[in-house]
Amino acid sequence: MGLVYLIGAGPGDPGGDHTLPQDKINELIVEKANEGKVIARLKGGDPYVFGRGGEEAEELVEAGIDFEVIPGITAGVAAPAYAGIPVTHRDFTTSVCFITGHEDPTKEKSGHNWAV
Repeated sequence: MGLVYLIGAGPGDPGGDHTLPQDKINELIVEKANEGKVIARLKGGDPYVFGRGGEEAEELVEAGIDFEVIPGITAGVAAPAYAGIPVTHRDFTTSVCFITGHEDPTKEKSGHNWAV
């Protein structure tokens, strides 16, 4: 049995041109791990912040495949930091919120409470 590394290589994915849909990516990772390979799955940003690393991890757990997560830095934090802008500051802004723009289109109800 192989091993999968979900690696935060970010920040961001400038191309955004994916050649496989997520379900096929999941299948390919499981297939290659079952062949005994060691897989380095590079993710743009942090694997667990809009990177679908959670979906990949669920597939790996279900398939009984060992994996490790190597955190990265999401672009939502990296870009302002690079520009010298803190996303939180005790005197000015005490919280930050990240909201996905790509919820699962098959969900019956949005996970966002837009009324708040």
